[in-house]
Amino acid sequence: MSKRTLRRVCSSELTSRESESKRALTGSFLLVCMFENEFREALVAVWGSPGREVSFTVLPGLFNGNAVSLSYDRFRARARGRELLGHASNHVLNVADRLRQESPELVLKLLLHEAIHVGYPEHDDDFRAVAVDVGTNVTEREMKGLGVLVERELADGTFQEVTTLGSLADAKEFAQRRAAGPGRYRLTH
Repeated sequence: MSKRTLRRVCSSELTSRESESKRALTGSFLLVCMFENEFREALVAVWGSPGREVSFTVLPGLFNGNAVSLSYDRFRARARGRELLGHASNHVLNVADRLRQESPELVLKLLLHEAIHVGYPEHDDDFRAVAVDVGTNVTEREMKGLGVLVERELADGTFQEVTTLGSLADAKEFAQRRAAGPGRYRLTH
């Protein structure tokens, strides 16, 4: 579908006489339109003017449990601090329908998080430093203030919840104190 068609769909009103399937399809295109500008703004907020040059496509219908995720070709993203040194030729921002129901503050944090991935594919220390600098978090759990979930691995390879702590530092300390015992600990934040 062309950008002109997308703009026309984005600006059109849905009437009550349209079929449910057409309404659902148009709703998906509206979702694309909603997040195209917001993600561009997030890219510029994270990377400055080079963020304007990042090529991306927004696709609706993410079903893996995440509200939003970024995928890209195999090019190794590179950055130093907030300086974008290299990035993939094209990125795909996958968005779930449920993102429309989230607060504008959470949506902004999620889009800033994904914009950081243009330069930092992993949630490493550099990623975390940029996240703090631009006012976002590393995970949706953190963004929603749900804390860090500490789980212990059971003999069958599954994990059992042990506790939830307020910070990653507290959760790491908790898991390290218990690491000498049976099972491995996993932190979900």
